[in-house]
Amino acid sequence: MNDFTKIQKMKNMIRFIGTGNAFSIKNNNSFDFQLFAKENNLARFIYEIPMTTCKEFINGVNNGINIKDDRYIIMISHLHEDHVGGLATFLQYLYFSLGIDIYNKDKLIIICPNKEEMKDYLRLTMGGNNLNKLNIIDHLVDIEELRDFKKVKIIPVLVNHVEGINSCGFITKVDDIISFYYTGDCNNIPEEIRILFNNKKIDFMISELSDKPNSVHLDISYFDKYFDAHDIENGRIIFTHLTD
Repeated sequence: MNDFTKIQKMKNMIRFIGTGNAFSIKNNNSFDFQLFAKENNLARFIYEIPMTTCKEFINGVNNGINIKDDRYIIMISHLHEDHVGGLATFLQYLYFSLGIDIYNKDKLIIICPNKEEMKDYLRLTMGGNNLNKLNIIDHLVDIEELRDFKKVKIIPVLVNHVEGINSCGFITKVDDIISFYYTGDCNNIPEEIRILFNNKKIDFMISELSDKPNSVHLDISYFDKYFDAHDIENGRIIFTHLTD
């Protein structure tokens, strides 16, 4: 399998659960993909869990879709409710309804910009005596023992969004062959990320997009300034977090 085919395979594996912004009456921004691990177990990578995404997973189970995976890797870019509002309920659903041991560090990982803030958030929204057992990480993570792809590397990248809230994007590298960058919510893409993307060291990007210029989000004029229009046309830049 050549690199181009692997990249297309990776893009095809990504499922957009929602593409709406905070004020969407449909589903908020979220996406995931799955990879087979050893013995046909599945590892599920989920980017953002607003309440609409939590409900989509529960509805899926109610309609016979199996989400009882071997491992869950959850990326939360920041603590705005349209990105994290369904996380506590989702964790409780895995634990109480599906019988998944979310406190097993090999079973579930949460990657975020600041683990202490995430613990405080879950203490308020979830409670319980076992929160310190949750595997919450705010640095580079290697996910190994995958079959189709041997390794996935998740790298949080701190970004600016709203004053007083830590935010990050994520570089996801698969086998050091395929990589994509998810911006999260931000008002600027770090220069080192733009250089990597424009030099094709990052294969594609999933970016938020505001319908009008503002101080906390990216709009189309930003991409006109820093990126080639062909990268939007040919799908190297995929927009999400959209206005209905």
